[in-house]
Amino acid sequence: MKSWILFSVLVLALAGCGQRGGLPCVETEQLGDRRTEQQEAPGPFENLNVLVGVDASESMVGFVSQPGSRYGQAIASLHTLLQNKNLPTSYWRVGSNDTINQAQSISAAQFLAASKAPFYCRRDQPIAEYPCVSSTLGQLYELGTETTGGTNPTSENDNGEEDSNNPTAPRSLKILLTDLEPDDAAVGQISGLISKELKENPNYKAVLLGVRSQFRGNVYSANASYPTFVYNTAGQDVDQKGRPFFILMTGPQDTVDEMVKEFRRLPLDVNKAFRASAFELGQADTVTLDNSSFKDDIQECVIEIGSVDRQRPNQDQERDWLMVEQTNCGENSSPPLPPLELNIPSKSTVSLTGGELTPDLFNISESFVSVKKAEIVQNPGGEDARLLLTAVFDGNKLPQGQGKLVYVTLGDRQLDQAVWQDWDMDIGNPNGAKTQNLLLFVSGLRGAVANDQDAVKFCLGYSHY
Repeated sequence: MKSWILFSVLVLALAGCGQRGGLPCVETEQLGDRRTEQQEAPGPFENLNVLVGVDASESMVGFVSQPGSRYGQAIASLHTLLQNKNLPTSYWRVGSNDTINQAQSISAAQFLAASKAPFYCRRDQPIAEYPCVSSTLGQLYELGTETTGGTNPTSENDNGEEDSNNPTAPRSLKILLTDLEPDDAAVGQISGLISKELKENPNYKAVLLGVRSQFRGNVYSANASYPTFVYNTAGQDVDQKGRPFFILMTGPQDTVDEMVKEFRRLPLDVNKAFRASAFELGQADTVTLDNSSFKDDIQECVIEIGSVDRQRPNQDQERDWLMVEQTNCGENSSPPLPPLELNIPSKSTVSLTGGELTPDLFNISESFVSVKKAEIVQNPGGEDARLLLTAVFDGNKLPQGQGKLVYVTLGDRQLDQAVWQDWDMDIGNPNGAKTQNLLLFVSGLRGAVANDQDAVKFCLGYSHY
């Protein structure tokens, strides 16, 4: 009897180890922490205070010089989304001058007035409630959640600090509309403030959305030694030559993701010429492949398998792996094996929206695999996108009967370059369709959040039999 009990306990223990063990694609500890936080967290819009800021500097006037611009649509769209959610929301006019050094509270009606020129600056006929200011984008991130006037009390931990892990604690979503053209010092300041917010709230993320819009007005240089110039999109293709404006969101991961999706679902012009980058601590936002579209028989002489050299994926990450076996059969029953070309989709994400990827940007762990093509494909409905990767396997470089694990990765900095490089303006070559200091801001924020992480990681297994 004792031996039977011992045997039963051993079997159960081994079964338990098998469920928890296996090959991770993205580190299981990070994913486990995020899953725990998601399970314990409230819904995306519960216990949430919203702070919306508008960059009121003179460089923004050109976006509202004509009615119906995409920038004006963005203001109306955000107001509608937040109103429909019935969320406690405060609105802020962001900028500074000799007498103003903090964000100025405005009403919802005044926020909607940001789609008209007087909201920004009237030097010829000054408006008392809308004084002229210059960009000081960090002001929104210096505000506390209590400024929304919400009814939720601030929750603190034993050390007297705000407790972001308490599911009943108020959380904040901050949204800033701007042309993102402060000077070099201000770029570093706002990157530091956003980084601080993410580090104090490990389940938060930041998303930078870029949209090209109609524009007619002055573009001010971030460097005093370069002159102001006039830019006008009249008669030009706005999708290609529109002036970029940006929506910067920081808040709980699920809230930010849902807001971006809902914003993109709106049937408005503002969803055109759209780009995005996500910033998050660690690898929790790494995009992996989605093997749900593959069947057992992928093509002749190729099948999907569950393990390679007795190495099986972690049970929680099976969809993140694709393992295949290729054999000599049929017309190719004798060596050499023909090249195996697979089109592999990623999971959907907003962080792949926009930009052009080339095969040379990817790192591949094994020399018998190459990337032939990489394409960002917009999903039906338009709220996010997938990466479609064409990988080529040369099984002849592996001995028959041998298998290998293969990792195809794209660094977050490489993805940032692909998304934003052609929107970044060289200050020595003025171009209103581009933004000064854009890559400086993106790179600074990326470095402040996490260095050298994988934006994309495709985990593959290949066997030659």
